[in-house]
Amino acid sequence: MAEYHFPVPGHEIEGEKIIIFTHKHWAAFLGPIILGFFLLLMPIIALPILAVNSDVFSTAWRNVIILSTSIYYLLIVNIALIEWISFYYDIVIVTERKIIDIFQNGIFDRSISVLPILRIQNTTGEIKGFLPTLFSYGDVRAETAGEDSQTISLSSIPNPVEVASKIMELQKKLIAEEQREKESLEGEGVLKSKMATVSQVQEKLKPPQSSAPAEEKEESEEGKIDKEQLEKGGEIKL
Repeated sequence: MAEYHFPVPGHEIEGEKIIIFTHKHWAAFLGPIILGFFLLLMPIIALPILAVNSDVFSTAWRNVIILSTSIYYLLIVNIALIEWISFYYDIVIVTERKIIDIFQNGIFDRSISVLPILRIQNTTGEIKGFLPTLFSYGDVRAETAGEDSQTISLSSIPNPVEVASKIMELQKKLIAEEQREKESLEGEGVLKSKMATVSQVQEKLKPPQSSAPAEEKEESEEGKIDKEQLEKGGEIKL
């Protein structure tokens, strides 16, 4: 992670474990290296031949040739530097939940693509050509499902088949985690509904309030002997 200096707008990777962090394979830069080496050798080979077969260095053209050669080498070095920056800062980052592809084109042109792994439907790792087969590098294509489908291509990365397999493994892991979380939430909902049903049943099964004290009060009042009845005498109804 120490080599990664480009921020990803709107997508924090703090707290997410980085599974893969890779540049393009160095063999993918062999073409520009060979071409640059050949272009650097051209003046070294051509100028001695011109010096032997003509007297251009003894005329006024000598200063023009020296200036042109200096400008030529300056352009070659600048082009080589731009190619190196484009190569080195093409970065692929795979975290636990997303793929970040940083495409560097020159010094002032950079694009960043972010693809959530959970949306990925299929990944393909391809190795084509003599050098890719010899050095085991190639391209990885990741595709999403749905109407707003998205495809991201990771080019010239080491071990593309293993990278594609790892991405699908992370995708299956995320799907399993989402499923467990969903089942857990559904289980909590069922438990709450069952608890509510039990409480309703318990409320229904509660015995009604007893009216025995009121009845006893009535009976006690009925059994009382009035003072007037005692004074009158005779039968007393209890």
